[in-house]
Amino acid sequence: MTDARTAFIQAATWHGDLEDAEVQLHRHPELRSSDIHTAAILGDAAAVERFLAADRGSVKAKSPEHLGLLGREEGIASMAVIAVEVP
Repeated sequence: MTDARTAFIQAATWHGDLEDAEVQLHRHPELRSSDIHTAAILGDAAAVERFLAADRGSVKAKSPEHLGLLGREEGIASMAVIAVEVP
């Protein structure tokens, strides 16, 4: 069975639809602040900045499920640099 985090990532990216992603967030609100991957997907720049401040290397972190965004090898978290300036 797919865990809630994986289901959210799949629904929020190319695997599903946004309605399914919203259902996962409603059922599991803790996902919103769980890691840099979900923060980047949600466009939560403040959370991404917190994760980067705690660990600059997290910008290259791969999701444990290896669910890269649009096939990007470096993973979803790399997309965070688009909206957040790394200090």
